[in-house]
This record gives sequence, structure tokens and C-alpha cells, in this order.
Amino acid sequence: MDVFLLAFEDLAGVLDRTLMNDYMLIDKDLLVSVCSFLKPFKEVMVQLSCDTKPTIHKVLPLRQYLLQQCIINSDDQDGIQQMKKFIEKRIRDVWLLQDVHYICTLLHPSMKHFHIDPSLHDKALELVKEIMKRQPMTPFSTCTTLTDTNARDSRSAISKGILSHCFDVPRDDFESATTPYDELNDYMT
Repeated sequence: MDVFLLAFEDLAGVLDRTLMNDYMLIDKDLLVSVCSFLKPFKEVMVQLSCDTKPTIHKVLPLRQYLLQQCIINSDDQDGIQQMKKFIEKRIRDVWLLQDVHYICTLLHPSMKHFHIDPSLHDKALELVKEIMKRQPMTPFSTCTTLTDTNARDSRSAISKGILSHCFDVPRDDFESATTPYDELNDYMT
């Protein structure tokens, strides 16, 4: 966005007289405000355009962030207020969230509480529960551990590869959740 501000200063030297009148009508303070207002939009585009890691869990929070940027402040110029109203309406009308956005946000450990907009948390939780209802229930087995460490080491060396040494050994006091709903509740706490 700074390119517009830099170009604004340089335009006076290259414009001919017929365009100079239009140039003089441009409110530089408004241009600065517009550029400042649009910076978060550029940041969001960069965040969502990342091609090295998944970004679907960021869609809902970043959309809410942009909607918060569109809240009109008492000191906003008329042009900025009009722009904020227009962009907020466009975001709400065009950038429609899908169920997968709610679910992915809920399942991301650092976003599961929906701090950006807690009112959306219940909808996401209901969507996950709905998916769980559609899945066939499989019995959960509790973890069991071997009491003899020598037997554990010899079995793991024989039957498992090198990856088995990379994972934690199950704890003796571990109790798994009895149902997927219990597991979801444990995750949410």
C-alpha cells in the first residue's frame, strides 16, 4: 500500500497541466487513511496464500478480523466510513463460510476456543458432533502396558521398526475416553 503514497508524491513532476487539476483534487490525508485501512487486507491475503502449509483453519478467524477492521470509528473520515460499510457488506455477501471452515478452526488447538468471535464456537461444535453422529461407533479400547520392561523392549525390537522408538510408551495410569463425544469434551477443556 505504501507504493500509492510514494507514487503520489512523484506524480506532480510527470503530469501535464490538464491532469494536474485532477491531481490537486486528491485528498492526501484520505489517501493515507485508505492505505492504512487496506494494510490488514494485504496481510490476510498473504496469510491465506501460503503454499507451504495448510491455511483452511485460518479462514474464519481472518475473515472475522477483517470484519472487525470495518467497524466505523468516530474519527473516521466520511470516505473511510463509506469504504468500511461497502467492504463489510461485500465480505458478508461474497465471502461465505462453509462448514469445513468452522470445523477446521475448532479442531486447530490454538483456535478451538474462537477468541476472535466466541458466538461461532457453538455452531462449530454442533457441526463436529453432527459428523460424529454419522460415523459408525467403534468401541474404544483402553491402553494396556507391559509390566516387564525387558519383554517390552525385546518385542518392540522384533516386531516393530525404528519408528516405534520415536513414540511415547503408553502410561500405566492412562485411561482413554469411552466415546468420541467424551474425547471431544476432553479436547475442548
